[in-house]
Amino acid sequence: MSQLSILLRNITSYTTLRFIVCIIIIGTFSALLDIPVLRELMVVPFLLILPRLLLLFLLKLDKLGLAEKIVLTVALSVTFLMFFGVALNQICLAIDYSKPLATNTFVPSLSIVLVVLTILAYRRNKQAFASFPFHIELNNRNKLLLLIPAFLPLLVVLGMRSLNISGDNMLLITLLADLIPISFILLVMFGRTVSKDTYILAIVLIGFTLLLISWLRSEHILGHDTHAEYYLFQITSLNSHWDTEYVNLLDPDAVQLSSCLSITILPATFQSFLDVSWDEYLFKGIYVLICTLTPLTIYIIARKYLGSMLAFLASIFFMTQLAWLNTADGPRTNLAIFFCAITVMVLFHDQIKGISKKGLFTIFAASIIVSHYSTAYIFLFLLVFIFLMSMIVKKQILTRYINFVDIALIAVMIFLWHDVLTQGTFSSATNFVSRLVSNMDSFFGADSRSTDVAKAAGQGLEWPFDFLRLIISYTALLFVATGILATLARRKEIVSIPKFEDSPPGPLRAKFEVEHLLFALGGGMLLAITIILPYVTEGYGMHRVYSLTAVGLSVFFVTGGIMLAGYMRMNPALLVLLILIPYFLFVSGAVYEVFGEHNVYTISSEHQDLQHMLVHDQDIQSGKWLNANTEDVSRIDTPDRYTREILISQGLIAPIVVRYDKIPYHQKVLGHLYLDHYNIINAKMIWKGERLPMTDFSNTFEHKNRIYVNGGSEVWR
Repeated sequence: MSQLSILLRNITSYTTLRFIVCIIIIGTFSALLDIPVLRELMVVPFLLILPRLLLLFLLKLDKLGLAEKIVLTVALSVTFLMFFGVALNQICLAIDYSKPLATNTFVPSLSIVLVVLTILAYRRNKQAFASFPFHIELNNRNKLLLLIPAFLPLLVVLGMRSLNISGDNMLLITLLADLIPISFILLVMFGRTVSKDTYILAIVLIGFTLLLISWLRSEHILGHDTHAEYYLFQITSLNSHWDTEYVNLLDPDAVQLSSCLSITILPATFQSFLDVSWDEYLFKGIYVLICTLTPLTIYIIARKYLGSMLAFLASIFFMTQLAWLNTADGPRTNLAIFFCAITVMVLFHDQIKGISKKGLFTIFAASIIVSHYSTAYIFLFLLVFIFLMSMIVKKQILTRYINFVDIALIAVMIFLWHDVLTQGTFSSATNFVSRLVSNMDSFFGADSRSTDVAKAAGQGLEWPFDFLRLIISYTALLFVATGILATLARRKEIVSIPKFEDSPPGPLRAKFEVEHLLFALGGGMLLAITIILPYVTEGYGMHRVYSLTAVGLSVFFVTGGIMLAGYMRMNPALLVLLILIPYFLFVSGAVYEVFGEHNVYTISSEHQDLQHMLVHDQDIQSGKWLNANTEDVSRIDTPDRYTREILISQGLIAPIVVRYDKIPYHQKVLGHLYLDHYNIINAKMIWKGERLPMTDFSNTFEHKNRIYVNGGSEVWR
């Protein structure tokens, strides 16, 4: 045993108490006095570790395993920051103090609460303070297996730097096509001698590496809704408070964004503590740090039934989800999916019982609700499905985890938050359902479905890579379907049923709970709905649905591999890897790049969408100029949606003011006109997926004059 291990084991509870108090004091003064470096170093322990660690001690859950401690520590810290932030916000506004999220208010308030939590936790669970909560043990072989994963984050940073500066993606492709798959193979090949801690660290390192790609692709915001999300964060941070009246500044089609604490209160608390100029990196990075742990949560869920090695494969399956890989471009959705995974983990975890289980389930369900409205509605749908189906097969259920009270409570919380308190998204949801029903006459109409669904149906594919990717994708779905159907067919030995409670769990480590199986069935049904029903994918997106349902389906993907391997007389882990590795290579875009195709903009400098998605310095300058030099502006026009989004995030101009529906229809522009780098340098605009020459639309603003020019972006009046 190392000297460090001996030292950690000999820690006294009073020593830990003093250490935590010191961390709180140092973190507080480093922020209030703006101490360089120390302020940045303290943000993770102060905001992401301490709140939950103290709650972990307070709830006496410190005996859980390493993986559980890690994910619960971060999850409850994030939950704590959102709800503490909004509570402080509302209390201060109620007494006419308008800057509750300012550094000199938020940080001392948080410190006081942390000190109180420390005292309460110490008095209730002094024993928990007497040992280091994140103890890791690795032998020499396990350290060697972690050698490649340990260098992956550094290599991806170097690879992204090379791509962003020179356009060279060789190092990045080597990492994706070689090093990461090799890590998968080695960790499975030596699975019998790999410790649980090794898999935990490998999942975190590999997951963080993959999310770094979308984070570091640009120093600015990329994506679509992300620009409006970043705008809301900036408005909240600059005003030092969150206000539901922000809804008046939003586009009528996007008013629901203001209800998401995940993109307002949460990043504003980090900025309050840090007060950094690189706030775009900060905004994207918060979600990367948090959602890195989603695959680890999948591992915890799957390990109960599959064991460590096969659970590691289940976590890899989740890592291959495109929506998760683009976490930096879809923060609120992926944060909500993270909380969904945590909720499922808590629900079916054997060591979390009684009041702790119900309490954590309710807390994390509430976190889903305030993080993302659509995910909350879908999660409620899954719970209702589980409850209704469980009523039908109630004689087959050994232990109930979900009851009517749970569902009613979540439904009430959704209504209160999204209709009564924030006034916007509940009506949007009902309107969405109304449109869905009214358009049932186009049930099989291709025009009513998203591009992703059309490709899933085999439309618009290019030979050979798109077809190969489609085959691999459907093979993965075949594994999922096999896992679910085989579990149903062999339910007497694989599912926890009263009459067969004492029978061995067949090829699995433990039996599935009936409600866990129903959760997977509900997820499979959701995937089918996204393909069959019109407008569903326009409202949420197929990739996001797949990522959300993968929370429940990942374990059944591996279960399907086990069943198929039994028929084929193969090693289950080998068979699953034969699908996972090519699936990962296609989704990540590595295969396309190796053969000269440019399918994913995050790893290619030649992707056709990159030029109109990138934010350039000229865009920022013109956006800020327009904001500073135009007062009482009622309307600003842009040629397309992408230009509009850039103006919103970089100029911090209210979305309701900025429109893009004049120029494409050759209508005269009456107010200001904003043109971004792509419109000027490439002389093109994007309309309905087509790149159109700007000269075709010059007549719509020929009566106007340039009032600002910087060589890459312009403002007309």
